Amino acid sequence: MRSVINFLRILFDRRKEEVTFLLLEEDRPSNPMQYKLRPQEFFMAGIIVVLLFAGLMFTLLYVTPVGNMIFDKDEAQIRSELFHITQRIVGLQDSLAARDEQLTVIKNVLAQGNDTLFSIRNLEHLDELFPVNNAPAPTFASQSEERVRSALNSEHIIFSNVFKLAPQFPTQVPAIGTVSQQFNLEKRHFGIDIAAQTGTLVRSVADGVVINSDWTLNYGYVVNIQHGGGYVSVYKHLQNVLLREGDIVMNGDVIGSIGRSGFLTTGPHLHFELWKDGVPMDPSRFLVNL
Repeated sequence: MRSVINFLRILFDRRKEEVTFLLLEEDRPSNPMQYKLRPQEFFMAGIIVVLLFAGLMFTLLYVTPVGNMIFDKDEAQIRSELFHITQRIVGLQDSLAARDEQLTVIKNVLAQGNDTLFSIRNLEHLDELFPVNNAPAPTFASQSEERVRSALNSEHIIFSNVFKLAPQFPTQVPAIGTVSQQFNLEKRHFGIDIAAQTGTLVRSVADGVVINSDWTLNYGYVVNIQHGGGYVSVYKHLQNVLLREGDIVMNGDVIGSIGRSGFLTTGPHLHFELWKDGVPMDPSRFLVNL
């Protein structure tokens, strides 16, 4: 390596002179080949070769993906736009995460909502407080226009005959079907579910007056009927409702039909509740042919 450096130094010192090179072959030492060269031209040729090689490598790197790692080809405006776009994406991700969290909370509230419209009190000793009347069950009466007209003509509905006496229990079931879920206080299921085909008629279990007839998100079409003796019957997930608030109903009158309306339902059924003075009762204890 040192000899090469010394040789190049000699050529550089004599770069303006003409130098003769002799090449001797081993088999013909007496007949050497002679080459004349100016060192200055040699160095110029070397510099040109190096520059051409460097230019070729630069071009190859600049036009290939590798060049993006070496050269900064993005202009300032492009980099600024990319920065703002990145910030907006991060903001949208945060907004989507917050929305998903809110939807989860709403879904949990709807899914875990209490299947009742009333508050509960005095849940202990229900059997002692409200014993079941074992009187014979009355038969369903067909809706009588004269009885309804007479009740509607009463000046004060609250003092009409439908509130003078408590309903006689046990009574007929509100709809013909199969009980799919029983009354359960621990699970906050304050009634029974009667599964039946869509369109099955739903009837009132006693004389009374409609105190609520509306549609709710969880339970679909709901009807509440006030009876004598502090009893209230509740009918949920109806397909349709034939009565309005203030309508007088008699035992066995049709109030609607079974459906699957409302968020908290997986199939056509009637959710039936029976309340006494604000306390949920087990409807199965008050119904026959269940």
